[in-house]
This record gives sequence, C-alpha cells and structure tokens, in this order.
Amino acid sequence: MSVPGISEHTIRAYNAPFPSPAYKAGMRRFPMMAPRSADDECIPVIQETHRKLGQFTKPFLTIFAPADPLLNWADTFWQNHVPGAKGMPHVRIQSSGHFLQEDQGRHVATVLNRFLASTP
Repeated sequence: MSVPGISEHTIRAYNAPFPSPAYKAGMRRFPMMAPRSADDECIPVIQETHRKLGQFTKPFLTIFAPADPLLNWADTFWQNHVPGAKGMPHVRIQSSGHFLQEDQGRHVATVLNRFLASTP
C-alpha cells in the first residue's frame, strides 16, 4: 500500500507503542468496520454523513494518490459532492499509495500549510 515501501526504522517506530501484538487488536479490527454490504448496520450513519457533507460549504480540500488501490477514485467523488470543494486547489500526489502521509509526507504538509495559510 506504500509505493516506495516503508523503512525498517519506520516499522519499528510504528511498533514502539505496542508492548505485544495483543495491543494491536483495535488497529487490526479497524478495516473490518468498513461496510461490506448494503444492509450493514453502519449504512445509516454513512448515508447521514454523505447527506451532511453534500451541504458543507466551508473550504474542503482533497489530497489523494492516483496509485492508491483503495481510494484512487475518491477525490473526484468528494470534489463533485461537497459544495465547499468547488474551486479549491485539490492535489493528486504521484509516487504515493494508500499511505500518502508516509510516501510523500513533506509534500502533504506543504500542500496543507499552503491551503491553511490561504483559507480564511
């Protein structure tokens, strides 16, 4: 999921807060919380969130990676759905995967800082 890969140093840093694998149970469960069918119990929450974001008029920036195998479609979806996304300086960062902040962390920070500095 990371295009250039994650270094051993970074892997050790991610593992540092967890004294044993048992402490990673929540993190490992998180992906299972994504809905898997139209009758999933979380669908009403997702529908309400979708409805509210469709009315969100404050500035809304998307930063995505075209090489993300899970969400490479999501930027244009949110740009078209959220009114506050219209006219924003959206960014697609190349040479990145799903873990955009790992692959291109400095670039993401630069984009966010520029957006925050220029947005009232």
